Amino acid sequence: YEVTAGQFRRFIEETQYKTTGESKPDASLTWKKFAVEPDSDNRPVCGVSWDDATAFCKWLSEKTGKSYSLPTEAQWEYACRAGTETIWSFGDDELLIGDFANVGPTNSPVPLFVGLRSPNPFGLYDMHGNVDEWCLDWHKADFYGRSPSTDPVCLDPPTDPASGKVARGGAWNSASWWSRSTTRTYDFPSNPTFAK
Repeated sequence: YEVTAGQFRRFIEETQYKTTGESKPDASLTWKKFAVEPDSDNRPVCGVSWDDATAFCKWLSEKTGKSYSLPTEAQWEYACRAGTETIWSFGDDELLIGDFANVGPTNSPVPLFVGLRSPNPFGLYDMHGNVDEWCLDWHKADFYGRSPSTDPVCLDPPTDPASGKVARGGAWNSASWWSRSTTRTYDFPSNPTFAK
């Protein structure tokens, strides 16, 4: 499942961590904006930056004694595809998307509870839609033209100052094609976004 607002809230309360959104002068986009009732703790956390997501992973690793990190972009796509070669893990028929993904336009100002749609063949929920997922990689448009074919990961910061960290999966308020298994987007690591 996607990381929930309830899980993220425990991280904030235990560490007194201040998110990058809360640190900005206007603080207009923060995780609290999307953690709305009813049952806010079961919605995916949204409005966090890449920096916030990596801080959460570090806290979770220390708390549990296990190693947690953001997935590489290749790991994310492998998990999303779940052994398929189609546009989405459920096939190529966009008419089925409502069974597997929460994508827009939905008339909802916030994402749905985690796990309401059907899982992919690996049993993973919300890989398509609901909220984008941050990946470890930097975004470079030409990276896959020269990357290794096995376990590629782009850890070197780009020379293009307008680039950022990769996010995958699409969100509840985006068009369905943003939720395809191959669609990539990116943002600056300190920008709070619709990703978790």
